[in-house]
Amino acid sequence: MAVVYSLSYLLSLISYLLSLISYLLSLISYLLSLISYLLSIISCLLSFLFGVYHKKKVSYK
Repeated sequence: MAVVYSLSYLLSLISYLLSLISYLLSLISYLLSLISYLLSIISCLLSFLFGVYHKKKVSYK
């Protein structure tokens, strides 16, 4: 009977660890998508600023 309890405890521990790993992976995935979103916004802003700067530079000539 003790063997069954220890196996049950071990399986629940493994299940808990797997769910923790899954949670951490989803958190990492969320952070990566957030970083990707921020980088795309920065890229858009930089291209807009560069376009404005380039237009001003051309208009001075």
